[in-house]
Amino acid sequence: MRHDLFINNDPDEPTRPHKLRDSTASLETSTEPRVSIIDLTISSQALGPLSGWEIESQRLTPSDHVMIWASWEPPTTASTEPTRKEVTGWQIEALLGNKKALQEAKDTWNELAKTQPILTDTTSTEEVKREAEWIERALTEVLNKHCKQIKLCARSKRWWNSEIEAERSAYSKAHKAYQAGEISEEEHREARKGFYSLIRRAKRECWEGFLQGTSEGSLPDQKRCWTALRYTKPQTQGTTPALTDEASGEVIAATFSEKEEVFRHRAFPQAPNSNMQLQLPERGSAHKLVNEEVVKNALFSQGLEKAPGTDLLNFRAIRLLWNLDSERVVSLTRQCLRLGIHPRVWKTAKGVLLRKNGKTNYTLASAYRVISLLKCLGKVIEKLVAELITNFAEAQDLFHDGQFGGRQQRSAIDAVACLVEEIHQAWANGKLAAALFMDIEGAFDHVILAKLVEVLREAGVDGDLIHWVISFLSDRRVTLVIDGHVGKEVPISSGLPQGSPVSPILFVLYVHGLSRAIERSVPEVRCLSFVDDQGLVTAASSVKEACRILEKAAEVAIEWGTTQTSSGPKRISSPDQGWRRVDLCKSHGTGPMGLSMGVHGRPMGLKPVSMGGRYPAVHGQGFHGTVHGTANSANIDESAVCIIYAKLVRIFK
Repeated sequence: MRHDLFINNDPDEPTRPHKLRDSTASLETSTEPRVSIIDLTISSQALGPLSGWEIESQRLTPSDHVMIWASWEPPTTASTEPTRKEVTGWQIEALLGNKKALQEAKDTWNELAKTQPILTDTTSTEEVKREAEWIERALTEVLNKHCKQIKLCARSKRWWNSEIEAERSAYSKAHKAYQAGEISEEEHREARKGFYSLIRRAKRECWEGFLQGTSEGSLPDQKRCWTALRYTKPQTQGTTPALTDEASGEVIAATFSEKEEVFRHRAFPQAPNSNMQLQLPERGSAHKLVNEEVVKNALFSQGLEKAPGTDLLNFRAIRLLWNLDSERVVSLTRQCLRLGIHPRVWKTAKGVLLRKNGKTNYTLASAYRVISLLKCLGKVIEKLVAELITNFAEAQDLFHDGQFGGRQQRSAIDAVACLVEEIHQAWANGKLAAALFMDIEGAFDHVILAKLVEVLREAGVDGDLIHWVISFLSDRRVTLVIDGHVGKEVPISSGLPQGSPVSPILFVLYVHGLSRAIERSVPEVRCLSFVDDQGLVTAASSVKEACRILEKAAEVAIEWGTTQTSSGPKRISSPDQGWRRVDLCKSHGTGPMGLSMGVHGRPMGLKPVSMGGRYPAVHGQGFHGTVHGTANSANIDESAVCIIYAKLVRIFK
C-alpha cells in the first residue's frame, strides 16, 4: 500500500497480453508476443482491499485489453449499485404513430380506470393522494405494456449493428484458436484487424449520418447543430474523485455515502430557524378558475425535453395521459387547489450531480452543483399556480418595474436593454454611468415558509393558492444520484425547490420590497433585477460621486436585508483611484427571512467613454445578437436599436 491506496491486481496476470514487440527497434527484431500489466485496479483506504479480482478470459471487448472483474463489500447497507441495464423511459413517439397500438393503450387505460372514479368537489384529501399515486402506477403499467422501453447500459452504442456482431463472433473464435495454438499470429492479427476496421467504419458512418440528418430519428437542423457541438466538447471523467477540504486539503469524503452526505448538506441546507407562527388564511376560490383550457396550457407550455423525476414519466408521457383521460387530469388539479394539497408522491426530487464548467479542482464540493428533477405531473400544477399568482400580482401592481425575472413577456435581454438605455441617457446628459450588482446568496434555499406565507397574505393572494404553497413546501424529500449510483431517500427542509416552475415567482414576491426601499431612500439610483440578481444603476458627474451614491444604495440594501430579510455585508470600502473595482466586503448571518446578501461589482462606464462607441460594453450574447440582427435588417445604427428596444420594453411592461 502506498499513498493510502491499494493495488488489487494479481502480479502474475497480464491485462494486455499478446502485444508484439516493436519490430522497428534497432535491438528488438523478435516478433514473439510479450505481455503487459498496464490496467491497475486501485481502491482507497476507506474501501480497503477488494474481496475479489480476476481476469475474464472468455468474453472479448472491442479493446485489446482484457476484461477485469472486481468485487467488494459495499460500504453502506443502502442499495447504491447501478443496475446493469437501466430503463430510462419509453418510446412514446412510436406508440403515437401507430393508431392500432394507441387504441390498444386507450383500451387498457379505460379498463384500469373502471375501478377508479374521477374526483369531485366532495373528494377528501386522502382520496386525492390515492388518485395521484394511482395515476402514476396506471400510466406506468400502460407504457410498459404498449411501449418499448428505452434501456441504457455501458455497452449501448448507436453504431453497433448485426454485421459487427457477426465479426465479433468470428474474432472471438479466432482469439480462442490462437490461444489454443491452432492458428498463427498473422491469422489472429488479421481477424482482429477486420473487427476493429469494421467498428471504425460503423462509427464514421453513424456520425456522418447524424450530421447529415439521414439517420433514423434525426433531430431538426438547428437542434442537431447544437447537439453535435455538445458531443464534440471534451468529456469529463466518469467518476467523482474523493472530496477534499478547501482549507486543509484533507480528504473529507471518499466513499459514496460520504460524498452523498457532503453534497446533500451543501445543495439542500437546513432551513433557517424562525420563531414566526404559521398563520393560515381562509380558503379561497382559485380552484374555480381551473378548467380544461388552463390545465392544458400549463401542460403543453412546458418543454418535451425536460428530464423526468424518479417515476421516469416525462412530459411526453403526461401528454399521452392527457390524450387518454384529460378529464381526470383536470379534476385532480382542481381538487389539489380546492383542498390546498400537493400529494406526497410528487414531493420526492431526484438530485443529479453535475460538474461546473471551467473549474480547475474537482476534488472540492464547490466545483459541483445539484439539479433537482421533479415529477412532471406535479409540475403541471406548479406551472398553473405560478401563472395564477403571476396574473394576480401583475393586476395588483405588486412587482417592481425593474424586476424582469419570473414574469411573462419579460427576459434577461429586456433587463440588459434597459441597462444600456440608462447608460445612453447618462451620456446624453453629459454624465457617466455606473452600476453595482448584488446577489442574494443561497436565495431559494433560505426562504422561510412562515415569512413567505405572511408576504402572500399581506399581498392578498387567494387562500387556495396559499394553502397549496404550504403543502408544496412541506415534507419534501430527495434522493441523490452520483456517478450513476442512487442514494437513499431523505427528508429536506430547504426553502424553495430549484427547478420548480413556481419557485421563481414565489421568491420574487418574497423580496419584492428590496428595490422599492432602495429607490425610495436613494432617488438617484434605478434598480434592475432578475429574480435574485440585483443591479443598481446611477448617473453622476464624477467617479467619486457615482461611488458615493452606489455605496449609499448598498448600505440601504444591507439595512433592508438585516431588518426585513437577512444580514448582509457590514462594511463597504470606498474605491480609490478612479474607475477601479469597488471592494465590498461580505459577512454572513441570518435575519428574519433567512437570506444572506452578497454585494459585489465594479462601476460600469466610469472610465470616460466617448459617444463614438455603438453601445456600452455590456456582456450578453442574446442581447448583442438581438441588437445586431435588428440593426442589419432595418439598416439603422445599433445604438438607436438599443434605445428603441428599451423604450418598447417600458411601454409594454
